[in-house]
Amino acid sequence: MIEFLKDILRNSPVVQGGLTLVVAGWLGYQSRALPRRVWRIVLGMVTREIEIRERHPLYAEWLGLLTDGALRPGGPRTLEVQGVRNDFEDGEVDGASSAFAAGSSVFYARVCKKWCRVSVQREDSSGGRDLVARFIINVEVLFATRSDLSRMLSAAKARTSIAEPRQLVDLCSKHGGKTTISLP
Repeated sequence: MIEFLKDILRNSPVVQGGLTLVVAGWLGYQSRALPRRVWRIVLGMVTREIEIRERHPLYAEWLGLLTDGALRPGGPRTLEVQGVRNDFEDGEVDGASSAFAAGSSVFYARVCKKWCRVSVQREDSSGGRDLVARFIINVEVLFATRSDLSRMLSAAKARTSIAEPRQLVDLCSKHGGKTTISLP
């Protein structure tokens, strides 16, 4: 039986051509994804990522910094109306005062002389304990060093409008939930 298969493989041009087509097709299919794989490797080598969750005390400042630095004039394409915090009355959000900020979309910005790809999206809360899906900002900074990221953090901190120093307190529930609040 094995000799019969060897004989067919050696002497049949149809079988040889079929096997050649199978191998060429497989190589073509694999090489189709090669540019994408190479691009991901290169991008991973030249970018740094920052992740800012909605619970972070400087979330609004980061969002404002990135919105103001958006490449598109007037900010990103998708905007969201947000209430402005009133720091003089227990940190409540004043419904009468509102401002535009980046909505859930992808846009490009230039912050602290660095190009950034910014995506604002909702967190996946399917496995978490939160009932409300909160926003998360992912910032990919091109050719950035750690000192560049520190400058961006300083720029976000400079946007705060808190007049007096505040203390951040983490409240933890017995089930592992965590909430950060600021106290005067």
